[in-house]
Amino acid sequence: MQNKLSIIIPIFNEKKILKFFFNELFDVFKNYYVEYIIINDGSFDGTEVWLNDYIKPISGKKIDKIFLKKTNSFLLDYKEIFSGNKFSEILILNHSKNQGKGSSIIDGLKKSSGDYLLILDSDLEYDIRDSLNLYNIIQKGKTGEVIFGNRFSNELPHRHGYILNLVVNHINTFIFNILFNSGISDINCGLKIFSRNVYDKINLTSKDFSIDMDIATQIVKKGFLISEVGVSYYSRTYKEGKKISWIDGLLAYWYLLKFRFTK
Repeated sequence: MQNKLSIIIPIFNEKKILKFFFNELFDVFKNYYVEYIIINDGSFDGTEVWLNDYIKPISGKKIDKIFLKKTNSFLLDYKEIFSGNKFSEILILNHSKNQGKGSSIIDGLKKSSGDYLLILDSDLEYDIRDSLNLYNIIQKGKTGEVIFGNRFSNELPHRHGYILNLVVNHINTFIFNILFNSGISDINCGLKIFSRNVYDKINLTSKDFSIDMDIATQIVKKGFLISEVGVSYYSRTYKEGKKISWIDGLLAYWYLLKFRFTK
């Protein structure tokens, strides 16, 4: 029996790439029943208008299939289910002002009902097909209840745009492994999946980019092991819309100590 998957998608000012992102997303998961939870975190570049025009019309429905109409523009259509408990659905949450990636993820998780919870950024730095791979792997049960993506796998293509960001990430991961007696390779990978059981045992509080560390530290504190699976990664430039910086990486040192030595 197929488990229910909730995909948490935080979005902030990504209007230029939303058409491609959702086209890929719905195509990759077209044969799965998925709860898509989209959080518009106070966007002001037209993202909110685009979501209202193209995604909202099919939100709140019990959906069997989502597909694109055969037109030149991005128009979604769907096949609705009127009976049974297996269906996809779309939920859109709107923040009136930007509250941070962590706030978006926390709000999305609170609304989720899936057996497995997958966090997926909308910035196209990750290959959406890898998120499906994580879901298929975790359902087999051999990797435990938590899988983080690993952007440094030699098996898959990856592009890291800024050396300082790369160095800071490696240092953060090293410190995390020392503080929490762990052995993972990529603490800051935004693509991750975990079970409902794991989520019920943690209490996330981080409002900003430190949410990835908040999730990791609480998971290991509760005694769960983190498995890793290689994922493709294509770093954007700041001109292309990349938002996290090396400063956020430096702040992570403080967060690691905070999460390690406080409740």
